[in-house]
Amino acid sequence: MSSRDSLGAEARGATVRAAIQESGVFGCLNAEAVDELLAASELWQVRAGEIVCRPGDPGDHIAMVVSGALTAEAPGCGDSTPLNRIGPGEIFGEMAVLRGAPRSAQVTAAEPCELLIVCQAVFLSLLVSHPAISIRMLGAVSDRLQRLTEAFRQALTPAPL
Repeated sequence: MSSRDSLGAEARGATVRAAIQESGVFGCLNAEAVDELLAASELWQVRAGEIVCRPGDPGDHIAMVVSGALTAEAPGCGDSTPLNRIGPGEIFGEMAVLRGAPRSAQVTAAEPCELLIVCQAVFLSLLVSHPAISIRMLGAVSDRLQRLTEAFRQALTPAPL
């Protein structure tokens, strides 16, 4: 099981701060906003192979990958369909949070990870107070959708005879 600790002063190190500043979504935040984000977040340590969330789990937080990588899969009839690989600086869980709905995918750590966990209320407040986050998030979601569309197009293209 993952280790879930509230961020103390020692965990607010350069690694977490740098990951936030290099994030495609949170990279627009100034130092004061980063401090507020850290104060209102948790840092999870996740082992390789550990399932972070499953379809149907509450969509009550988003996560930003500080280090490591995860895979998102959509469970189907006996199989799981790979959706996305999630790496440092990327977020996941935003769709469930924004929809106020349960998770729709399973996310599993592909390797040991550190995740910055931001509760729904804090995330929504950030979107209101820092509109650039919304714009950056839309770009990230659009990129993800484009990759999925291309993967499905390739999967549906008949092999040459």
